[in-house]
Amino acid sequence: MNKINSLAVIAASMLINPINTFAEEIQGTGIEVFFESSHISGSGTRVNIQRTPVKIDGNIIYVDMVFEVGVKNGEVVFDKISSLDVSGTVHQASNFNPGTYKDGSGNEYTLSGPASTVENREVWTLVSKKQNFSLNWTTGSLKGHPAINGTSSLSSEEAEGLSAGLSYGSVAGDAYSGTDFSQYWDSGDLIGTQQVGDSLAITLFSVSGNISESITLIK
Repeated sequence: MNKINSLAVIAASMLINPINTFAEEIQGTGIEVFFESSHISGSGTRVNIQRTPVKIDGNIIYVDMVFEVGVKNGEVVFDKISSLDVSGTVHQASNFNPGTYKDGSGNEYTLSGPASTVENREVWTLVSKKQNFSLNWTTGSLKGHPAINGTSSLSSEEAEGLSAGLSYGSVAGDAYSGTDFSQYWDSGDLIGTQQVGDSLAITLFSVSGNISESITLIK
């Protein structure tokens, strides 16, 4: 069974028995699943889970899943996975949509840009309307990226493990628990962002380049 197929079994288990607000590695698989950043909807006995960030062997992909809900021994279970597909590629360049976004708690944020820089890169800024907290990121390739080369604590080897599908930047100001951004989002921390339709996916990285948290804002 390959890792994508294994993910289906793991995902069903995690949905039925959630144990953590944030992702952690499934022992022995090298897979981390970030359901807290998925887009979840349902119809009848079907649950649709779209754009789930999944880290496999150090690389981040996005997966769409559809589960069928059933009943076994008097309990509701996810007894069938009717589809599991890797989400289509979303290109980062000039793909961000300015305007007002909301987190799951209803807090609002304003995304503004782009401001042009050298090497055909763009700079975008997301500002909280509730607190002195903002995010800044720059589009473009990892090679020579200003948020990674010389400004982050990542080694060259750790930087090579970052996903090329994200735009990278940093936190400005410290978050607090009044929003979906936890107190772990500290000024200067490395972030990665991606626009997916009307959603803005934002990932916080640790000093070693591992995913710490992931947040999705909706326009």
